[in-house]
Amino acid sequence: MSDPAAPGSKLLNLYVETSVFGFALEDRARNRDMFTATTALFDGIRSGRFVGFVSDFSLAELGATADVALRARLLAIPGAYGLQRLPVHADAGRVARAIVERGLVPAGKAADAEHLAMVAVHVGLDVLVSWNYKHIVNVSVRRSLAPILLDLGCRIGFEIATPQEVVGQDE
Repeated sequence: MSDPAAPGSKLLNLYVETSVFGFALEDRARNRDMFTATTALFDGIRSGRFVGFVSDFSLAELGATADVALRARLLAIPGAYGLQRLPVHADAGRVARAIVERGLVPAGKAADAEHLAMVAVHVGLDVLVSWNYKHIVNVSVRRSLAPILLDLGCRIGFEIATPQEVVGQDE
């Protein structure tokens, strides 16, 4: 396993949050654009255009999928596309709790705060990639997260984006 490359490296280091994985398998017409962007993202990781990372938080969420066959398909994606496992940083829990305590993410969605925390505490990650518009990829979170992270002594030098934004596809 590799750590994220040093800031300034040529390749984007992407932390792929749990919501992205399901859209790699979702090829129905109503989600076709999301499927296309997600597969382009994973293909970009596999081809070396990007470096992709997945955390134990995401793997645990995928592992909790009730449908056994779907769970197996979801858990196979990181290995199939060459995503590297990102260890849980010692400060991630503290940061996630603060994100919830300050009301940015509801307590019932603490896993979303864990993803935000992981990218905040792992230096070298450039983008948190997500399809979770409610608690991660939205202007309110982007604006409110920075002051929280600054108060906690964390970095704010990363982006939050959808797979479409990362791979540069039109909607």
